[in-house]
Amino acid sequence: MPNNINHDFDSEKFNQILEQLENSRKIDSGTVTANQKQNSKLQRNNFLSVLGIGGGFAIGCAVAFVSAIISLLLCIIFQSFLFMAIPVIVGAAAFLGPMAFGMKHVIKNTDKISHLSAVNEEMQINYRMSVKEQLISQIVKSFNSTFDYQPKNKIPSKEFHRMNVYKGSLQSDYGGEDYITGKVGTTNLEMCEFYAGVSGLFMIADFNKNFRGTTKVMTRIWEKRSLDVPELLDGNIEIKYEGNGRIYRKDRNSFANIALEEVILENTAFNQKFETVASDQIEARYILSTSFMERILAFRRRYNYDMNFVFNDSKMYFTVLWGAHMLEPFDINVDLKEAKLQLIATTHQQLKDCVAIIEALNINNELWYSR
Repeated sequence: MPNNINHDFDSEKFNQILEQLENSRKIDSGTVTANQKQNSKLQRNNFLSVLGIGGGFAIGCAVAFVSAIISLLLCIIFQSFLFMAIPVIVGAAAFLGPMAFGMKHVIKNTDKISHLSAVNEEMQINYRMSVKEQLISQIVKSFNSTFDYQPKNKIPSKEFHRMNVYKGSLQSDYGGEDYITGKVGTTNLEMCEFYAGVSGLFMIADFNKNFRGTTKVMTRIWEKRSLDVPELLDGNIEIKYEGNGRIYRKDRNSFANIALEEVILENTAFNQKFETVASDQIEARYILSTSFMERILAFRRRYNYDMNFVFNDSKMYFTVLWGAHMLEPFDINVDLKEAKLQLIATTHQQLKDCVAIIEALNINNELWYSR
C-alpha cells in the first residue's frame, strides 16, 4: 500500500534552518541564563532581608525591654507615669524601622523576580514556537509530503465531542496543539496532541465511506482501581466492593442518545481488554474482524496505553492516552546543532508511532474490501 511516508531522513537538508535558529538560540539562551543568575541573587537578598527583619524584631524587643526598665525607674524617681510611653516609642522605632526597610526590599526584589521569570517563560515559549514553525514543520513534511503541520491548532472541539467517550466535564476542558492533516495511503487523516483531564493523541481517520451505525471500542475500566476512573469516561458508574478496595464499571452503552448493545466477540483476549458496544451487531463484527482484533491487541501490547475507538459516519475516532508531549523541541539551553539528529529522529519516531495505528490495523486494505 503506498502511504506517502519517507522512513528515512536526510539531516543535512535542515542545516540552514538549524544555523538560523541556533544563532537566535544562543542570544536568547544568554539572556535567560543572565536572568536566572539575577533571580538567584535577588532570592539570596530576600533571604538576607528576612533574616534582617527577624534580627530587627529581636533587637526591637531587647531595646523595648531595656527602655521599659529605665522608664520604670524614672517613674519611681519622678513619680510620673508619663515615662511609661518611652519603651513604647523606642521599641516601636527599633522594631518598625528595620522591618519597614527590609519589607521594602523584599517587595521590590519579589517584583523583579516575577518580571524576570515572566520574561524567561515568554522567551522559552517563543523559542519553542520558532523551532516548531521553522524546523519541526519541515521535518513533518519530510516524513510525509501530504502532511500539513499547524503547531498552535488542534482538531476542532466539536469532533472531540462527537466521539462521545469522555465525561462531559472533560469534553468542556478539551484543548490541544500540534495539529497535523494529510493522507496515509488513501485515508484522510487528522491528528493532534490533546488534553481534557487526560492527555494523549487524538486522531480521526476518514475513509470516505459511510458506516450504517455506530461502533465503540473502549479500554475496559472493570477491575481498574484508580479513583480517577469515574471522572474520565462518560456513563453511569457501577461500584463493586472487593475487600478494602472499590472496583468501577461504567454504563457506556449510548451514543448521541442512540442505544448501543454490547457486542461479545469471538476473541476472548480482546473482550477482556476492550468493551465493545454497537448499534449494528453485524456491522460491528464486520469492522472488528479476527485479524483486525489481533492487530489492535498487538498494538496495545507494544505500546501499553489505554485506547478508545469510535466508528461513526465515515470516520474512525481514536484516542491513545500516552500522556507524553509530542513534537516538542529541546530546552532553550540545549545546543541545536549538537542535538539535531536526536530531535529529527525523535520527531520521525513520534510520527511513525502515530501513523502505525493506521498501518498496523491495516484499515485501508481490509475495512472496505468486500463492502
